[in-house]
Formats: sequence, C-alpha cells, structure tokens
Amino acid sequence: MPKDKIIIILAIAIISILVVSALLYVGLEPDQDDENDGDDDDDDNGPDDDLVNNTIDYEASVTLMPDTSGSTNANLTIFCDIANTTADRQQGLMYVTNLSQDRGMLFIFNEPDDRTFWMNNVEIPLDIVFIGEDLKVLNVEEAIVEDNATPDIQLIRYHSDGPALYVLEMNYGLAAENNITAGTEVIISYP
Repeated sequence: MPKDKIIIILAIAIISILVVSALLYVGLEPDQDDENDGDDDDDDNGPDDDLVNNTIDYEASVTLMPDTSGSTNANLTIFCDIANTTADRQQGLMYVTNLSQDRGMLFIFNEPDDRTFWMNNVEIPLDIVFIGEDLKVLNVEEAIVEDNATPDIQLIRYHSDGPALYVLEMNYGLAAENNITAGTEVIISYP
C-alpha cells in the first residue's frame, strides 16, 4: 500500500478516536442526541449562587397559574436559571444544598418529548414540573433525595405524562401547597 494512503487511513483513525473520546467526555454515546434528560453528570461544580441568593439576576421567570376557584391560592412565580444545553441539563441542581423558596431551574428542550429525570447527586428534595408545548402542566412529580452512593441504574425515575418541552425543578412541596396540578397554565418570561 502506498505511504500516502497509510497516512490518510491513520489520520482518519486518529480523528475518529478523538471524536468518540470527546463525545464520551461530555457524557454522550456517539448515537445519542442533545436530549439527555437526567441530572447524571459527575461534575461537582453546582449551579451559580443565583439559586440561593434572591438579590442577583435570574434567566427566566416561570409563573404557574392554578385554578383558584374555591381557593385562596394565587399564582406562583419561580425565578430560574436555564438549562438548555446538554451540559447544563446534566448538571441540573446537583450539589445544591439550599434553594430559596422562589428559585428553581428551567430545563428547555428543542422539541417536546417524553422526559425522564432522576436525582443523582441532588442534595434537596424537589418538585419536578413537566410542562407541555402548550404551556400547561402535564404532571408534577415529588422527587426525594437519594443516597449519592446509589448506582444510577437503581435511582428512582420521574417521568412526564406526555411530551414535555419544559421541565421546572423547584422546592419540594410548592406544587401541592399552591394547587399546581395537570392542566395548570404556565407563563415563561425572560428579563
């Protein structure tokens, strides 16, 4: 075989190895797309302090408007950091130990799809609010803290009840306390 062809074959092999290594480094298998839903990154750098400090900026506000007929509940607004990249979605609220009552994280996806979240290295219980493309709540899951030593395969999975375009993570119990259920209307605003 001519020397030029050998060099080309070696170059292609090296580039292929580098691409696969880069995909594995960011937590993707080569056949996965940008829709990795869970909080499954081993990076221990938590989200910005924005989530525990009400005095600094937020990236979006999510207002949940429950049916208040016969109730004194009003709208609930959560100020959120946004997770709209694979890396941000994988990080999620991992390692956050305190979350202000009016703070959360809004996961934004490219297309509506069935979503599954889990609580890998999440230190606080959360309400996971799955929101459809029509900006109505599909369902709310109350997610509990799990032992950080639990293998990923054994973590409880929290599923959307239909195709979700958005997922809101907020403090545990806020949804029940504010009558946030399937069908609750949602407004997402950006400052």
